[in-house]
Amino acid sequence: MIIKANLKNFTQKFCPFLYDIINNKEYIWNEVSSKFEVKLNNANEKVLSEGGIIIENSLPALLGRAEQGDVLCISFLRFIDSEIKTLYDFVPPHLKNTAIGLFHRLFLEFDKKEQAKPNPTYLNGLSEIMSINKLLKTGDYELDGIEDSLTNNKRADFTLIHNQTKAKSYVEVFNIHVDSKQVEDCEAFDRFMNHRINQKYLEKTKHLDDDIKSRFFLISIIWADDDVAELVKQYCQNFDLKDIQAIGPCSLVQYNKDGNKMFYFGLNE
Repeated sequence: MIIKANLKNFTQKFCPFLYDIINNKEYIWNEVSSKFEVKLNNANEKVLSEGGIIIENSLPALLGRAEQGDVLCISFLRFIDSEIKTLYDFVPPHLKNTAIGLFHRLFLEFDKKEQAKPNPTYLNGLSEIMSINKLLKTGDYELDGIEDSLTNNKRADFTLIHNQTKAKSYVEVFNIHVDSKQVEDCEAFDRFMNHRINQKYLEKTKHLDDDIKSRFFLISIIWADDDVAELVKQYCQNFDLKDIQAIGPCSLVQYNKDGNKMFYFGLNE
């Protein structure tokens, strides 16, 4: 009960919009608090046996750090909350509950046991929200579906309708987490990225008919640390995969403004 109460209080404090739309959905709070309690118990056992652990980032973990006064976590949670609000405002009434499912999943994306290598899977859910917001903000599209089935028995993250042509298109968000220790040079990085993006596109479009395939688009999100930031920037600027329908890669950038931590999400910028 303490974990559940804290999660509610911290969410209301640092992600007030998220809190407002899930406050009365007890099944979400029960599931998240139950899973996080298991995680904490596993962590305590590992601390006792190994003397310490590396705690991965997750929404519950960020909330705890924000309550302790971590300025970066507070700023990041505010950014997440603003992205959630933006998407929820765009979502038509018949998709509101489905959108809440996205936010629910964002809360739940963490491992029950600490891994040798931290796996911040919650970023994958966040990237979907940021990516579709970026497209909807252009004013060219309306959201028509979330996790719709395709004719090859796979699913697309989002279905859009073009406001002028009324054409339907399908968008898949693909996350690529880059281990900077395995990056050799610019050429090797470009080959790695091109291979991953091509592979994902072929996997998602296999057995699609030509009409659906012509309306399927892949957005790649690159998650990398500062050590390879310049390589990511160069790759995005020079992105040119002509054989597939891939929208220029995106990344989340942290910067300082007037002494405050800020975040910017960009498409091929």
